[in-house]
Amino acid sequence: AVEPLLYVAEDKERPLRLQMSAVNTLGKLGDSRVTPRIIEILKKTKELSFQKVIISALGKLGDPIAATPLINLLANENANIRQMASAALVKLRPVPIALLIDALANPRPLVQTGASALLTKIGEPAVDELIGTLKQQDAPPGIKANAELLLVKVMELLSDDPNVMIKALDAPS
Repeated sequence: AVEPLLYVAEDKERPLRLQMSAVNTLGKLGDSRVTPRIIEILKKTKELSFQKVIISALGKLGDPIAATPLINLLANENANIRQMASAALVKLRPVPIALLIDALANPRPLVQTGASALLTKIGEPAVDELIGTLKQQDAPPGIKANAELLLVKVMELLSDDPNVMIKALDAPS
């Protein structure tokens, strides 16, 4: 059932509305085997409305192989695209926490800001990996500094007990 939909989605000769409908349906079907091809469609399209549909479908599919292309979209000049990429990233299973931590060292400030906001939103599931980053001897200083700031922010959101935050910050930096 997915092959005809993929054919329509990839066929640039088809009306855009039809392509968008095919991608939307593929997302609803939830067959993550189509994710690589949907990522390719995303890379090739410049049409903003189609990009939005594709990003939404990637979120619905939840396949973690979409993490890197979605993280790259955090630097998009369009705020709606950045917001949709953020929303799709937190739907991936598992949530790509390690890739988001790596994105803290991305040379593009919008990617750093987006990754930081997502890690804060993810909250408690990100705590262990943030602490792990602080314990890494070879972690780049920029990542360590950002991880420490994020850890404080997340712990402030999670607990009114200052001892919990102190315990988390006791991790070697």
